Amino acid sequence: MRRKDKKIKEIERITQILNTALFCHVAMSDDETPYCVPMCFVHHNGTILLHSACEGKKIEILSKNPRVCITIEQGCELISSKNPCDYGMAYESVMIEGVSTLLTGQRKSEALGIIASKYAGTSGGQYPEESIAHIAVIEVTIKRYSGRRSGSVPS
Repeated sequence: MRRKDKKIKEIERITQILNTALFCHVAMSDDETPYCVPMCFVHHNGTILLHSACEGKKIEILSKNPRVCITIEQGCELISSKNPCDYGMAYESVMIEGVSTLLTGQRKSEALGIIASKYAGTSGGQYPEESIAHIAVIEVTIKRYSGRRSGSVPS
């Protein structure tokens, strides 16, 4: 990170951002072509859980190259000025590099319950395999992460 003064050094703050942000952007590489999609996610036990359809471009790319980069931001606010060259942005962000795996069986069902708890407030109980056959859950093992803060982030 070039601007060390913007680095979020507190692991607790990075964890709080990961636990409260509503969505992320997941970037991957299809040979020489980058591909990035917004997704719902949950930070859980040192991993990121992502909910997806079982087919499509994202799943095709991840089956060939499981490496991903995830960005999460919150508290975004424009900082205006009389001089447009002095405009800025207040935000906090976390960037994650990791490796993805498609979950199956009981792990997939448990992960769906964790994702549902974040967004719906309830795990939804047991998920029969026939009910989740067309749903994918992607687990990203975090290899490296960093946090960044700019400006005065709104509470």
